[in-house]
Amino acid sequence: MTRKPLKLPTAAVLKLAKDAAERLGSLSKDPQVRQEALNVTDALQRLLRAVREAKPR
Repeated sequence: MTRKPLKLPTAAVLKLAKDAAERLGSLSKDPQVRQEALNVTDALQRLLRAVREAKPR
């Protein structure tokens, strides 16, 4: 039996990824991990904003 892929809106997937990166950054004790998690969070936030502002197809 094959499973159908879960279909989530792009914005929802990006928000989940951003939330996970924020959580990782806040839990890590390593300053480099915290900085990289912050960088990922910022990039995902910009991407999420661009997706929301894009014209629908």
